[in-house]
Amino acid sequence: MKREKLLAVLKFIDWIMELPDKLETKLVEEVKQIEEKTKMPHMLSAERLGMKKGRAEGLANGLADGLATVIEIKFGKAGRRLSKRAYQMKNSEALQKLMPKLKRVQSLLEAEKLFDAVEAQTRETA
Repeated sequence: MKREKLLAVLKFIDWIMELPDKLETKLVEEVKQIEEKTKMPHMLSAERLGMKKGRAEGLANGLADGLATVIEIKFGKAGRRLSKRAYQMKNSEALQKLMPKLKRVQSLLEAEKLFDAVEAQTRETA
């Protein structure tokens, strides 16, 4: 299969479904093997950087979706403002820290304080 056709197939797969991490890793490894066997050129550094950025953004968006869901389940419409904050964070490490803690909070005020603390900690380490 020509490189262009292979990339088109991969783009189509990305477009129709999001693979679990293990399957995505396996797919990438298989594509690398195919490239090595057929002596296809390696990916440009700009392509690799773009992929890394895309993965990081995808992870942050997925985590923000999860947090927003937990917030809306726990606090209903009152939690919408906090859900918006989750989408604005863009820092996957901070979002990962929030999830287990957010599950334990009992009030919206407690959740807001948790967000404040994690955002402040993120700014300090940046």
